[in-house]
Amino acid sequence: MSKRATSRIVRYRRDNLPPDETNWERVMAMTDEEITAAALADPDARPLTPEQLASISTPSPSDPLIPPIILALDAEGFSDPAAEAEIGWVVDLVTAVRSVRAEMNLPPATQTPLVLAGASIETRERAPRWSDVIKRMARLSDVSFAERAPEGAVQLLVRGEVAALPLKGVIDFSVEKARLDKELAKAEADIKRVDAKLSNEKFVANAPEEIVEEEKEKREAAVERKTKILEALDRLKNAA
Repeated sequence: MSKRATSRIVRYRRDNLPPDETNWERVMAMTDEEITAAALADPDARPLTPEQLASISTPSPSDPLIPPIILALDAEGFSDPAAEAEIGWVVDLVTAVRSVRAEMNLPPATQTPLVLAGASIETRERAPRWSDVIKRMARLSDVSFAERAPEGAVQLLVRGEVAALPLKGVIDFSVEKARLDKELAKAEADIKRVDAKLSNEKFVANAPEEIVEEEKEKREAAVERKTKILEALDRLKNAA
């Protein structure tokens, strides 16, 4: 965690907890970037100063107010490796699943099951605690365990363990492969086009520096796109 002040702290009475008014359908339709932007734009989520935090007393067991709910805790000196590892696992899992869904061109409304194959005891304990969050954020219908990945499943590695998305019958593997092959050819063509420019000494010598840098950035983006497509094709091949 970085060394910044904590975000706002909210305290509610034990007998008057607020209802969950989250529009999960809208959240599920948002991209990771849109979710982050919405959170940062929340006018009620202003960071508290260290002085403000110091003025907040810790409630006793008889206090009618429940202990503070700390949103996006990021206080200097705070350290809980176990909690950080667990939250990190959830974030990595959701990110990996969303990435594969995007690679496979799955519509946001299509929910798929997730199978944690050969999961460790730690993962078997974590998953039930975060099941609802994982299903909502990764657009899953179910999270289960199995000794090995089921047939026709796209596999992804999350912190050294296998998570599988059974996509047999959900997508047409041959159609998806054809789409990815086209995307791969386009990425390779983009790389070749930029390489031709950057290997031209006259272009590099005469073009403004910002134009040359822009072409280099284009190449980096195309290489990154190509890498992701190759990974998707490899997953598809293993699942077919």
